[in-house]
Amino acid sequence: MKETNEKKLVVHFLAGAAVFLGGMALLVILIDPFFHYHKPWFGLKPLQTSHQYQGYGAVKHLEYDSLLLGSSVVMSINTDTLDGRLGSATIKAVGNSAAAPLLAAYLDIAFEEHELKQVYYGLDVFSLYSGQEENPFPKEVDYMVNKNPFDDVSYFWNGDVIFEKIPDMLSVSRFDNFTWGLAYQINDKNECGPEYVLQSYNPLKDIGEHEVHDELYGYDEVEANLTRIEAFVQKHPDTRFEFFLPPYCITWWYRADNQNLLESYFYTLERAMERLLPYENVCFYTTDFNNPEIITNLYLYQDVAHGGTVVTERMAAEIGNPEYEITLETYQKELGDLRKLLEAFEVKTETEGIEFVYDGPIECLE
Repeated sequence: MKETNEKKLVVHFLAGAAVFLGGMALLVILIDPFFHYHKPWFGLKPLQTSHQYQGYGAVKHLEYDSLLLGSSVVMSINTDTLDGRLGSATIKAVGNSAAAPLLAAYLDIAFEEHELKQVYYGLDVFSLYSGQEENPFPKEVDYMVNKNPFDDVSYFWNGDVIFEKIPDMLSVSRFDNFTWGLAYQINDKNECGPEYVLQSYNPLKDIGEHEVHDELYGYDEVEANLTRIEAFVQKHPDTRFEFFLPPYCITWWYRADNQNLLESYFYTLERAMERLLPYENVCFYTTDFNNPEIITNLYLYQDVAHGGTVVTERMAAEIGNPEYEITLETYQKELGDLRKLLEAFEVKTETEGIEFVYDGPIECLE
């Protein structure tokens, strides 16, 4: 009799555990905060706070007609500003230091599932130096992108998903003022100023020894990535590809020069515009990348590369704006203006110290 009761207890425990685990898995499948299986159901809103885990599912399952691609320097752009000006419905496909192969993978997914009206592509020069990979997604999200259903157990019984992501999505969905234009924000609470920028990189304290590169550093990778981007442009002539050059802080360019990468970077940007600008469905925009009033003002940046809200809102206002368009006739001048600005910055830094950037832009352009 005692043995029978013990068996019943074990059976009841196992049955209870199975019901509990099954219930948790069903909850995750129904709410699906990472959009792994479907777009939000039950009137829930697509809260996007983790681009690593949500990017793949968002691009695959959410409703949109335009895509914003780029690294963390464009991650905080308010796509509502873009959409209000250009009549699009945009979501973000972004990543920290996002390599061109990752962005190409997002484009593959997007074109499989959607007819894209516009692609807003933040062309980070460093992204073009990445080699082609079969799976360019971060290793920690393999179980989200490898299409192996048995790996989904890592999603079903994930404490962060069940006790944090799902409650957050349910909570946000109660309010009418939700906007997905501010997805994946990284500069909404961070402070800007020289003390933050120079903490991440101070050109006057750079005494490290750097690798010597020839002027065609990364040439093969650059050409391979541009070929892949060019293939999207050719294959989708009805999609507008709006490339723009993110406005890195002037100290970012100074660091590139100190690391013997500057000539390669200029060469890479030149090659990108040479190859892509001839297409009728391609435009390039300066978006302040060589604007001395912006990139030399350290009060507008939170570190050596990432701008605050003023910088990202200006990008959103300039993408697609003919006033900021780069053409085949002007791209060399635009790159030349950046080079002159950097040369003037180096001279003033060496003669007056880094503090001069606190007071205003460098007057070096005609």
